[in-house]
Amino acid sequence: MLAQQLGAETQPAHGIATTDDWTRTALANSEGVRVVPFGILDPSALLHFEQQLVTHANWLRSRLAGGDRRESLPNRLRKRLGLKGVRAALLHEWGRPLPGDLAPLLKALPVRHRGFRPLDEAISTAGGLRFAALTDGLMLRDRAGTFAAGEMLDWEAPTGGYLLTACLATGRLAGQAAAARLARRI
Repeated sequence: MLAQQLGAETQPAHGIATTDDWTRTALANSEGVRVVPFGILDPSALLHFEQQLVTHANWLRSRLAGGDRRESLPNRLRKRLGLKGVRAALLHEWGRPLPGDLAPLLKALPVRHRGFRPLDEAISTAGGLRFAALTDGLMLRDRAGTFAAGEMLDWEAPTGGYLLTACLATGRLAGQAAAARLARRI
């Protein structure tokens, strides 16, 4: 549904996702809401997506109050709160029917989800810089002083923390190599 409302919109909306048990950073785009880092989430659990992170509900109410009553709600939300694109689509997708007081909904939009994405979407895919193009310290052979790490490298791994571990390990290796290179120049 979000994809239909957004069309070619690609900028994700950042927010906070909460359940009764945890709070996580979340991204919403035309494919839905992605919770980062991923946590086990019961498909029957209600997720709340907070779009207006630095604002208080009373501030939201004051921004939406007054003005030209002939102005449409989407225009008021866009002009007064900057609510457009993914954020507006989220509100219209999961907030209907819209209540008279939108502030609580903007602070904690209830989102029902349909479960997990397929495993093949969660697996890191091949692509990136070939190891033959890199030194042992992960510096580009053709561009001295440029180092690569993590997902910049061409490798595959199953889910389960391997990608994060490899990103940290290769980042450490590249950082040490860069520091050693700088030390030799001083």
